[in-house]
Amino acid sequence: MKKTPVEPLRVKTLQTNPGLMRLLPPEIARQHHALPISMDGQRITLAMAHPEDETACQVVTAAIGAPACIVQADSSEIDRILDEIWPNPGLQIVAWNPAPESAVAIQPFARSLAEGLHARLHWLDLPGGEGAPIQTLVAQAGVLEADLLITHNPQSEGLRRLFQPGRTQKLVEGLAASLLFVRDPRWPMTDLLLVVQDGSSRTDPALEWAIRLGKACQACITVMPLLPPVPRLYGQFLQHNLAALLDANDPLGNKLRWIAHRLAEEGLQGRIKLGEGYPQDQLQGELQASDPGLVLVAAGPGGPVRGWMFGELVNDLANGLDRTLLIAKPKRS
Repeated sequence: MKKTPVEPLRVKTLQTNPGLMRLLPPEIARQHHALPISMDGQRITLAMAHPEDETACQVVTAAIGAPACIVQADSSEIDRILDEIWPNPGLQIVAWNPAPESAVAIQPFARSLAEGLHARLHWLDLPGGEGAPIQTLVAQAGVLEADLLITHNPQSEGLRRLFQPGRTQKLVEGLAASLLFVRDPRWPMTDLLLVVQDGSSRTDPALEWAIRLGKACQACITVMPLLPPVPRLYGQFLQHNLAALLDANDPLGNKLRWIAHRLAEEGLQGRIKLGEGYPQDQLQGELQASDPGLVLVAAGPGGPVRGWMFGELVNDLANGLDRTLLIAKPKRS
């Protein structure tokens, strides 16, 4: 017998206890838009923006360390209260010119980006230029508590060695910050492409960056879930269908509906599109069709960059994409 999903209770107004809120680390609370609001015995009631995300619920309840009853509330209301308890110090952006020719491309873009996001901009001056070790770059970004590291990847021989796939992977793994490769810089950016790998919460950091940048530029955000190709033997009898995907009661369908809700909630123009063929072909087709100024992709929930998506697609994008790329990571505590 098919189990009918239970809809969580939805609350419109939140009354909180600051002492109870501090049971949840602020980094986890902000990342998952979660808020402890009451306690009955040993059970805690949690307000979350998207309780349908099972992975996020598991992370939050594990951090609380107690049985939880989860209710749904608007992310804007949750974030407002989080800012009252833990004032947000603002975004920290770190920019690094890896070579003299990088300055022309990166400096105006970095300044416009920081101004648009109301962020503080720091410039790194690392000894060694193109030969600066990845460990030094990661360490300096950590000291500055960067939310975003901006750099440039021009096609000089030295920089090709620096940003070859293995080293790019090491940089993504080591950074606590998200990473932005500047190529063909455009400001303001009128179109953004958000790549969705699956229905888990690992897309959330990329979504939040898309929302920040979309609001700063008044950009249109195209959301593209990368789906496995339909085997040729099925021909036209079986094709991916966007309406069916959005209607599906599965993690990816839930995630796409949630993304649509978040974009509408923030007053942003967005659309969801499906491509054809293998994931790389789907992506290239959309790059040609909409010519976005920025591609956003999640680097995963910490740990090594591995597997098909992270081992191949992210490395391919970081080393071969002809436009600006943001590899989003959740901020570490």
